[in-house]
Amino acid sequence: LMGAFGVLEYGEETQGNILQNFMPVNCDNAKRDPVILVAFVAIALTIVMAFPLNIFPCRYTLDVLLFGEDREPSTVRHFLLTVTICAAVLITALFVPAINVVFSLMGGTSSAFVCFVLPAMFGIKLNSMGVIKDSKIRRAGMWLLAVGGIVIGATSTAVTIYNLVVPPPQLPPPPCK
Repeated sequence: LMGAFGVLEYGEETQGNILQNFMPVNCDNAKRDPVILVAFVAIALTIVMAFPLNIFPCRYTLDVLLFGEDREPSTVRHFLLTVTICAAVLITALFVPAINVVFSLMGGTSSAFVCFVLPAMFGIKLNSMGVIKDSKIRRAGMWLLAVGGIVIGATSTAVTIYNLVVPPPQLPPPPCK
């Protein structure tokens, strides 16, 4: 909702992080709105608090992919995987120009698969096992959802990567109010 109202308010001047439109940075004696400062802090806290929660599944998944489920994880391996993940995140944070790039890539890849492809694949698998009733329309719908999700995810990711390689024109800073 905030993004939609931000675009309605600022049109072509909408920044990648909509909060930047509400926070003028190049104005002398610009009044900083405390509500916007609270929003910046809330987003920062959300990202900081979500980071450790994302480390656990990443570390477990990497451990299973690299070493299999049968082996008991050692403390050294646990530490090295955690340091590797944190270093990769730090390098990404240092070299990615804005958080909206990360959100665009995540939205293009993860969201398309979680919202469209995986449910369709689960339905196709359940259909092949005979758990759900088989009908041509239902089967076609599941395949349409899966293929559509793949196309949408690939297109969104390709557009994000294209915008990184060929950046759009820079927008002027938000006007002083």
